Amino acid sequence: MFLEEQAPKEVFRWSEVLPVKEGEFTSQPVLLQTEVDALLISLDGGQKIPAHETEKTAILTFLSGEAEVTIDDDIYTLHEGEAIIIPPHAVHALYAVRPFQMMLVKR
Repeated sequence: MFLEEQAPKEVFRWSEVLPVKEGEFTSQPVLLQTEVDALLISLDGGQKIPAHETEKTAILTFLSGEAEVTIDDDIYTLHEGEAIIIPPHAVHALYAVRPFQMMLVKR
């Protein structure tokens, strides 16, 4: 897991921890605890994460790229530096308009 491998008090770039791989969805656990999970995700342009739901509140923070995030029946376009909160049990999906990296935090 990332936190166990990363030296404290050392500057790093999320984009180097998990680069986007052509045609792929990849993820890297960052923090897995009882209360909070954090996952770094990268997705190549044109790829999808199909509709699903979770019991936890999810915060998506986009570190690079562009994606369409569908929450229930609403579509949001998010870019680098933007974030959105998904409430528990909301059906949501993602489509990578351009390759993107995001941090997913669930609690």
